[in-house]
Amino acid sequence: MKRLAKFFDRLSRWLAKSSNDKDQTDTRDKLTKYVEELHTDYEVWYAKSVRKIYRWWWLLQGISLLSGFAFAVISALVAADVVPSDSRYRKAALISLIVLPALSALAANGVLQFRIYDLWRLREYGRIEFQNLVVEGQRRLEVANLTPEQQLLYQELQKKAHEIESEQMEQFFALTKSDFVSKYQGSNQEQKKQSP
Repeated sequence: MKRLAKFFDRLSRWLAKSSNDKDQTDTRDKLTKYVEELHTDYEVWYAKSVRKIYRWWWLLQGISLLSGFAFAVISALVAADVVPSDSRYRKAALISLIVLPALSALAANGVLQFRIYDLWRLREYGRIEFQNLVVEGQRRLEVANLTPEQQLLYQELQKKAHEIESEQMEQFFALTKSDFVSKYQGSNQEQKKQSP
């Protein structure tokens, strides 16, 4: 919200200045600078935010899944008496049987409670929209120097690139659902209930 307020504040200041400024080259320079600011201040911020949230999502997903897997392996080894009861490793194995499910639950709850997946998707959508805004600004700046045929081509390419990027985002997020961890956790609990 803070960045959005900053965006509208800059836009209103730019509009106020450009209405008083009669020199078109100066206005064009200001507009070019503003489009560059949209890129550096907003689009880049969204891209960094997407990468950061993406890393957190995969980290927490990985911790949840790997700790669940490690728990299953260690519990099977302990149950089969592969680790002798008088061994010092037995104590570590028993402690890990307490810590691993807690770690898995903590990571899964982090993903679900902080809605990391939904935040990731929201930031990706924002990145795409700001990228589209920057490209549109650049296109409009260049329109004055292009023939009508070139303008049409530029607009069609921009529209197609935006459509592809939006479609890819929707398909990607359709493949990786936000409740992946909870489904995994739920399937483990159902298996435990079904076993005698």
